[in-house]
Amino acid sequence: MRILSSTSASEDFAALLAAGVGDRGPALLAVRTPGGAWSGAVGLPGDLPPGPPRFLAYSITKSFLAVLVLQLREEGRYELDDSLARFAPDVPEAERITLRQLLNHTAGLPDYGALPAYHAAIRERPAAPWSFEEFAAHTFARGQGRAPGERFAYSNPGYALLRRLVERETGQTLRTAIALRIAGPLALRDTEVVEDLTDLAGLVPASSQFGLPTAARLDVRRTYHPGWVWHGVVASTPEDIARFYEQLFAGALVSAETLREMTALVPVEAPWRSDDPGYGLGLMGQRSRPVYGHNGGGPGYSSSAFAALDAPGGPAVACAMCAFENERVAEDLVFSALEIARTT
Repeated sequence: MRILSSTSASEDFAALLAAGVGDRGPALLAVRTPGGAWSGAVGLPGDLPPGPPRFLAYSITKSFLAVLVLQLREEGRYELDDSLARFAPDVPEAERITLRQLLNHTAGLPDYGALPAYHAAIRERPAAPWSFEEFAAHTFARGQGRAPGERFAYSNPGYALLRRLVERETGQTLRTAIALRIAGPLALRDTEVVEDLTDLAGLVPASSQFGLPTAARLDVRRTYHPGWVWHGVVASTPEDIARFYEQLFAGALVSAETLREMTALVPVEAPWRSDDPGYGLGLMGQRSRPVYGHNGGGPGYSSSAFAALDAPGGPAVACAMCAFENERVAEDLVFSALEIARTT
């Protein structure tokens, strides 16, 4: 694809991608504006599997999950301020936790991202993820990390509970729910939830040392079971992810009122690109200007996708996906691409 209204913008995007990635590995960048679309790639190997190059999106999946939760709310299944005790009474202090707090990471639930046991288990048995019960035992079963509603604290287990809610309310797996409610209606033909190692075979090759600098690099597609991402993980292309956010903010998935709730940000203390970061309902964002999206990273892959709703002429969206582990590179590509889109 290419930007329809500006050849210079296309050249700028291509130069940005080449300079930003260097020799780190394969990466793609996709940009969508009211004037058209552009995408480019660097470092792709010549023996790729058939089809468009796909990557693991990791925590960008949270935006997909949030949309499902909010669609079900719009259908009258529950309210966002309903207590978690209605759906998961065994979680400690569930009666004090709301669905809204799970969505914006203010429920106080601990995360597993920094747990030594989690990383040790991945290194020891990357193809055999913990069960729901094992994840629970290492996280919220140990009690609250913070009081519910107190402040932002990123929690993958909170989104695992939201996944369980979606699957309970729809009677479908997360993979089917995303296919029927998001990917299908938006014609995201290269987007799906991956559930086992066989689903990774068609991805762009990526390797990881799984947190050990002295370890040998292993092919993530052959060794890393996606079940280690407890809330589920989407595999996709930058073009599909950019279209997802474009259509989300165009009102194709949820109502205007729900979008206002999604973009109501709580303050975040985190080293994100923005100096005024916030988090809404499944969306990272900037509190000083209407820029929303999400980053994602894990073994072998990193990604970033944001929509600038204040771009001249209409919203601009950019998504970078990389077959190497460096979320900052992906995020810098996206924010730099959005600046180009604003000025051309």
